[in-house]
Amino acid sequence: MTQKTVRIALVDDQELVRKGFRMIISSFEGMAVDFEAESGRDLLDILKEKTTHQLPQIVLLDMNMEEMDGVETSKRLVRNYPTIHVAILSMHYTPALVNLMISLNASAYFKKNTKPAELEHGLRKIAETGKYFTEKIYEMIRLSSISNNNQKSISVSEELLTDREKEVLKLICEEYESKEIADKLNLGIRTIESHRRNLLAKTNSKNMAGLVIYALTNQIFRPQQQFSSK
Repeated sequence: MTQKTVRIALVDDQELVRKGFRMIISSFEGMAVDFEAESGRDLLDILKEKTTHQLPQIVLLDMNMEEMDGVETSKRLVRNYPTIHVAILSMHYTPALVNLMISLNASAYFKKNTKPAELEHGLRKIAETGKYFTEKIYEMIRLSSISNNNQKSISVSEELLTDREKEVLKLICEEYESKEIADKLNLGIRTIESHRRNLLAKTNSKNMAGLVIYALTNQIFRPQQQFSSK
C-alpha cells in the first residue's frame, strides 16, 4: 500500500526562508510542499479556495510577519480549519514563546535553524500523532504548568481518569499511535480511539497537545520516562 503524502504549507514573509524550507522538505520521502504564503492573510486567502480534501495537513507558520502575524493566524486556523496542524517557526526559543504556542493549540515549535533530520522527524510525528515536543519543550511546559497551577489539587484531577485512561494517556504522551497502543495493551483500536475521545472530553482538551499539558501538570506523565525508554 502506498503511503499517503504529507502535504505541508509554508508561511513566512521572507522568500529566502520559504525557498530554503521548501528545498529541505522536498527532499523528505513522502512529504511535499503544497504551497507558500507570505503572510497569514495570504494563507487564509489561499485556503478559502480549497476544498476540505485539498487542505494541507501541516502549516509551518512564522510567528513574526508584518501582515497578520502568527498569533492571529493561528487563532483563525484553529477556529476555521481544526484539521490542520499548526507548527510554529521562530528564531527564538523561550518559555514565554512556548507558553504562547501552547495557548494557540499549536502542534509543534521549530527554531528556524533546526537541523533537517530533526525537522523531518518532527513533521512525521505531527502527521502520525498530531504533535511533536522535544525534551526541552516538555520541561518548559512542565515547569510553567506547575507554576500556573500551584493552587490546583492534583489528586482531584487524577480522580477524573480511570487507571486504564491514565495508562493510555502516558502512551499518547510517549508518542505512540493508536495501533501501537492497542498492541501494547492488548486492546482493539476502536477501544483506544474511544479512550482518546474520553480523555479529550474529561480533561477539556482540544487536541493531543492539550492532553500532554494535562498529563504534565498532574504528574501523570514525566518526560524522562519517554526519553529513557526509547
